[in-house]
Parts: sequence; structure tokens; C-alpha cells
Amino acid sequence: MLIGKTTQTELFNQFNGFAQDYQHFLVNEVQQQQIQNWPDDITIDVFFGTWCHDSQREVPQLLKLLSYNPNISISLVALDYHKSEPLGLAEANNIQFTPTFIVYRHGREMGRIIERANSSIVKDINQMLML
Repeated sequence: MLIGKTTQTELFNQFNGFAQDYQHFLVNEVQQQQIQNWPDDITIDVFFGTWCHDSQREVPQLLKLLSYNPNISISLVALDYHKSEPLGLAEANNIQFTPTFIVYRHGREMGRIIERANSSIVKDINQMLML
């Protein structure tokens, strides 16, 4: 189990299932275009558990989507079974469910995707950004 701040490379190297789901997830041209049009000042904090089935499904999808806009900053924070980690970031952000994606623009929280997107990750983020 990973716990604390991590990288995509570390996640994929230690948890092959995340890497495989990333490779198999397909992003259509419309989604690619929408993601490429997202503003560069977006940051996304991703709180997840390597042990969590929702995280195993959603995190690889988000990472694949974000590969189409390398200007978007992402922070991966792996949590233990109690949804905590050593830096206290999960507690500070009131994380109760995994995964939780917090989308920021200009440092201001625009919204959250908790456990799974309402429509799709792209549509939900578009709605947060009002695109």
C-alpha cells in the first residue's frame, strides 16, 4: 500500500493494475479537445487508496485524461485504510471517501469529484470550470 505523496511513475511501478487500466482507457477526440482547452492554471489534488476499488477505476482514467494537457498540475496523495497520511493533507481537506479529486483554479477550489463522476470526469470538470 502506498501512503503519502507519490508520483504517477511510482504508482504504476508498484501497482500494475493502475498502469494496465491507464493503458486500456480510451479517450475520444472530443474529450481530448476539451481537455486541451482547459486553462493552464488548473491544479488537481487526488486523494486515493491503492486498496480502494473506486480509486483503482477512477484514478487511471483521470491520469490518462490529464495526459492530454501536460500543463495541468496534479498532486497524488495515497491514503491508508483510515483515509489518512503522514502530512495530514487528507484531514486538512476533510477527505472522507476515496478517491476524491479536488479541482482548483487560481488556487480556489472549484469543486470535487468524490468516488465517481456524476456524468464523466471531463463533463464534471467542464461544469466546474463552466466551459
